[in-house]
Amino acid sequence: MHRGEALTDLDRAPWILAVRGVVEAMISSGVDGVVACSALKKAYREGIVGDSDPTLVRFVYLKGSEGLIGERLAGRIGHFMDPELLRSQFDTLEEPDERDAIVVDVAAAPEAIVGQIRVRLGR
Repeated sequence: MHRGEALTDLDRAPWILAVRGVVEAMISSGVDGVVACSALKKAYREGIVGDSDPTLVRFVYLKGSEGLIGERLAGRIGHFMDPELLRSQFDTLEEPDERDAIVVDVAAAPEAIVGQIRVRLGR
């Protein structure tokens, strides 16, 4: 991505398995935690959950318009992703719905976003 090339499903496969391993290790250790990633497709999210109890893994979809996210991305200094790739991310995105994820609008302040997530998680 830092070279301006969008990732393919094949490129993402080892990463999905690595995230799955982290999630499985957390579950088996009884540790709560947060893993941040861009699981853009339903198949990626299913790959992350794997054979784990799906009630133990919750996804949070930070939903925002391409314009807003583009503005924020352009303001980042030293970020690995070429801003030109944002369109490819939206093209790949299969938005989860409220049954599959906690959906939170990213236009709010970070503190408000965290507050919404905590309430929806019962924390």
